[in-house]
Amino acid sequence: AATTGTMTTAEQQQQQQPRSVAVIGAGFAGLSVAYHLLRDARTPVAVDVYDARGIGGGASAVAGGLLHPLSPRGKPLWRGEEAFGYARELVAVAEAAMSADKDGTVRVLARRDGVLRPARTPKQARDFEKFAGRYSPLVGHADGAEAQAIVRGLAAPEGGAALLAPSGMVIDSSAYLHALWDAAKQLPGGGRLELVEQRVGALAELSSYDAVVLAAGAAVNSLPETDGVLPITPVAGHVVELEPEDGGTGGVYPEGAPSLLGPTYLAWAGERLCVGATKEYGEMGAAASAASGEARGAAADEAAAFLRAEAARVWPPSASWRTRRVLRGTRGTPPR
Repeated sequence: AATTGTMTTAEQQQQQQPRSVAVIGAGFAGLSVAYHLLRDARTPVAVDVYDARGIGGGASAVAGGLLHPLSPRGKPLWRGEEAFGYARELVAVAEAAMSADKDGTVRVLARRDGVLRPARTPKQARDFEKFAGRYSPLVGHADGAEAQAIVRGLAAPEGGAALLAPSGMVIDSSAYLHALWDAAKQLPGGGRLELVEQRVGALAELSSYDAVVLAAGAAVNSLPETDGVLPITPVAGHVVELEPEDGGTGGVYPEGAPSLLGPTYLAWAGERLCVGATKEYGEMGAAASAASGEARGAAADEAAAFLRAEAARVWPPSASWRTRRVLRGTRGTPPR
């Protein structure tokens, strides 16, 4: 073979080829990985994202879209502020890449109105006051009357107070995912990004790649190489979308008011109120990964009735709103 110095022609050609990476999953995690691989690579990289359902075809697009750094108890998550900062950077990247719809309108990708968590018990109210003093300005404290002034129509917090995270936001999950994909495609640097809409049955099918990244959520255990190996528990859940009746007495969600956190969340997306989510354990592997999208039937009706009742308990005007649709998704979580 011809040589240049001590490097053969074959070695030169191999060095010039971009490194290849397969990412399994085109949801929040998978598209974030793809974007950062292409943005941060020192040399060109070829990224193929595998997802049989396309961009946001799994649980990510079903999500309510609430972004905030708080744990279920109301205190900031470990490194939550740092992670939240990175999430906000990606939202800004996606917004910059947003394109207009066919009619020329540009969808609102993020509503930056904050999030409010009413206390359910006096003890929780005391904890919220403590957290607000310790973690200000990330979170703040509101008494019951202040909380009801912030969100008109809010039921009096059972614990008499609420925790406010002013930096919280609600994103349009589907719009965000497609815009982030567009942003990744537009990155300079000579990289390549392709969507492969097919199911990966085994990691062995991707042996030609230099690296493989698993970002498949609940479906990760459907691969024979990872089944029972990774500590992932699939959790299915329903979400109901509500919208005001035309000319109804329920009115609209207060403009500029924060969305609501709690055992049941109420995420205001501008035209609809997303209420969720139920938690249903026990599904595994491929069966879990298949359960995403619009839901119908007895289970969906039961979940919608439960979520509607919870929403009305927290924000009573929602009782007169109509059900727009019921969604179901399965996400991967750490073991209980």
